[in-house]
Amino acid sequence: MELDLVNGEGFAMGPTSEVESTLPSPADRALDRAQQLGSGLTESDPELVYRLKPGAAVDVTILGRRLTMDVDAFGCRPVIGQNDIGEKSFSAYGCSLTYGLAIAAEETFCSLLQGMFPTWRMENYGVNGYSTVQNLIHLRRNSRFFASDYVSFCWFDKHPLRNVAAPNYVQLLMRFLDRTGQRDTAQTSQPCARLDADGELQLATFQFPRWDLYEVDYADFQPDPYYLDLVCAKVLTRAKSIVDGYGGHFFVTALFGSMSDALRRMLAENGVPLLDASLEGLEYTCWPDDLHPNARANAHYAEKIRDYLMAQEQARGGEPRMMADVAGGTSNLQQGNTR
Repeated sequence: MELDLVNGEGFAMGPTSEVESTLPSPADRALDRAQQLGSGLTESDPELVYRLKPGAAVDVTILGRRLTMDVDAFGCRPVIGQNDIGEKSFSAYGCSLTYGLAIAAEETFCSLLQGMFPTWRMENYGVNGYSTVQNLIHLRRNSRFFASDYVSFCWFDKHPLRNVAAPNYVQLLMRFLDRTGQRDTAQTSQPCARLDADGELQLATFQFPRWDLYEVDYADFQPDPYYLDLVCAKVLTRAKSIVDGYGGHFFVTALFGSMSDALRRMLAENGVPLLDASLEGLEYTCWPDDLHPNARANAHYAEKIRDYLMAQEQARGGEPRMMADVAGGTSNLQQGNTR
C-alpha cells in the first residue's frame, strides 16, 4: 500500500476494502481533528493569522489512547522537564509534525532531547498547519527577545506547497471549511513567499478563502517543482541569516518525505546545514487513526538531532552533559515502539 502525504496537513490513503471505503479516510479524520484543535488550541495573530493559545488544551483519542494536545504558558507545546534557564538552548520550528500531533507531550522529540541534555533548555515551536514562511516570521519575532543557541527548521515535503500558497494546497484548506460547514468564514490575509524579477525573496500575502477557485481543476497548472525549491531555499537561507546574525547555529532537519536533489544542492550552496532524519512508511505513523509521526519516529528524530548537537558542541570544544542511560542507546527505536 502506497503512502501519499498530500498537499499539506491532510494525509490521503486509498481504501483497501469495501468496508474500509465506507469509513472516514485518514485525511478526513485529520481534517476533523484539525477543526477540533484549531478551535480549541489557537487564537488570532495579526501577522501569522493564528498562533497557539497559552494554556489551551484539547483531549483526543488516538489508537485507543486518550491524549491531551496542550499549550504551555508561553504558547508552545510543553517540553517535559524543561529548564527555566539552560546552559545552552535549542529551538525547533515546524508544523504539526514538530508539535507532535497524535502523541503525548513526553513522546515528542523535543521532550526526549530535554532528557538527553538535562542542563539545556529545549523549545518546541511547532504549530499545526504552519508553512516555512510562518516559521520564518515566528523566528524573526522570537529572536528579538530570545536568542537560541541552536535553531532548526523542521522540514516536511509539503511545506514548499504551503510556502507559495499553491492552488491545490489552498483548495485543500477550503475542502476542510466546506466539509465542516464553515463556508461563511471571513476572508483573511495569510503569509506566503514569492521571488521577484531578480530572484530575490519577497514575503507577501494571499486572501483566504477564495471560493471562486474551489472547483477549478488545477491539475495542469501546478507550480513548477524547481520554483518551489528556489522559494524554499530562499526562506531557509533567510532564517539562517537571522540566527547567524546573533551568533547562533541554524540547521534544517528533514522529518518526513524526500527532499529533492535540487533543494539539497541549493541549501549546500548557501551554507545551510541539512540533517536528514527523514522517514517514510506507515510503521512510523499512528495509522490507521492518524498519519502523523508516532513515538517511534520521534525517538528516531531525537537521536539524530542529539548526535548532530553533540558533534557541533565537540567541534566547538564543548562536552554537553547528558543522561548516560539515554545518550548511549536507541531503546525506543530498537523496541519498535509504534505508539
